[in-house]
Amino acid sequence: MKTKIFYFSATGNCLTTAKLLAEMLPDECEVVSVSSLRKEETIVVDEACVGFVFPVYYGDMPYLVRETIGRMRFTQDPYVFLMATYRGHPGDVAKRLEDVLAPRGVHLALSVGIPMPGNSYLSTEEEMQNA
Repeated sequence: MKTKIFYFSATGNCLTTAKLLAEMLPDECEVVSVSSLRKEETIVVDEACVGFVFPVYYGDMPYLVRETIGRMRFTQDPYVFLMATYRGHPGDVAKRLEDVLAPRGVHLALSVGIPMPGNSYLSTEEEMQNA
């Protein structure tokens, strides 16, 4: 089963996650940067398995991911999965992704959250002592 993984990564964490996942999948897998699709008017997706890997921003997906999915046209009913990296709490990102996918006739089958270390300054003395 051919798989395509769409990823968005600002720090490299999601790129690494997408590449590692692609190596573990048994069949052919293409890893595509969402940023590279910015100028595409319509994005035709014809794979049987489609993955999304992106960070959670304030309980939601990055705007660029949402906007890119809005331009996708799925030619079949693929198995769709999400691997979302987060710090603290993943929010309701799976529901929000489903809300963007459903009008395109596809649905999220699997959502996995990947807790990550923080990449911001610790804000309280207690957090610094527990770091």
